[in-house]
Amino acid sequence: MALEQLIQALLTATPARRREVEAVLKGRSSVAAAKADADRRLVTISGAARLLGVGRNTVYRLIKAGRLETVRLNGVSRVPMRSIDAMVDGMEQV
Repeated sequence: MALEQLIQALLTATPARRREVEAVLKGRSSVAAAKADADRRLVTISGAARLLGVGRNTVYRLIKAGRLETVRLNGVSRVPMRSIDAMVDGMEQV
């Protein structure tokens, strides 16, 4: 592939694809790039409940207890995937 084609492909790539290319250029694996993408994702309270296999009220109790982090997006609470992952990782160690 010619250099011009490579540059054009990079300029029109999705943000996720650009992060993947950046990770490779910096010597990180694409697994690390995928983990970075996962850290940026947010889910609804219902989505968090579904992922954890619990009810919404349990998710609200976990948030109140400080075991799950939330962020506000346009006035609506969202749970970062990194918070869910950290909680699950902590449960596996018990």
